[in-house]
Amino acid sequence: MDADSGDRCVMCGAEKPGIPIREDVVFRAYRALIHASRTITGRGALNKRKFNLVVCREDYPKYKKLRNSYLRKEFTYVGIGVIFTALMMLVSPSKLLALAYGLVLILFLYILAQISYMPALDIHEEHGKARDSASRTATRVPSAGIGTEKARSVRRRKARSKSARK
Repeated sequence: MDADSGDRCVMCGAEKPGIPIREDVVFRAYRALIHASRTITGRGALNKRKFNLVVCREDYPKYKKLRNSYLRKEFTYVGIGVIFTALMMLVSPSKLLALAYGLVLILFLYILAQISYMPALDIHEEHGKARDSASRTATRVPSAGIGTEKARSVRRRKARSKSARK
């Protein structure tokens, strides 16, 4: 990292360390759209300092609530589109035309769900945990990328002592 870069929280906008977000297809498309609109209007680049986008520890509960809301909306809207497409195909004499209209409707509803888009976090989860401990830690804030080196070494020592007890 150079001197001009840092971590910026997507929720509060403050320069804080946090959990990095995953840059998926929707996020890259959104960035390309913003870049193109800023280029056309002549306002220049939005992220000149090359911030890494993260979610800080304080905003994680609010982020989780918004992310779950986004996922529910996306699933619901696409599900409604599929149901309407199936209904149109049942009552329409032209099945191909009904399918085409249905796909347009599904695409429209998917784009409508993207209004409340919240990017996913780039967390690499461990798959070797027991089911009951995984359910207990699901409500905790992940600590990936948060904290000082001293805090990380304390976490490592605790993990070693737990494994030694087993």
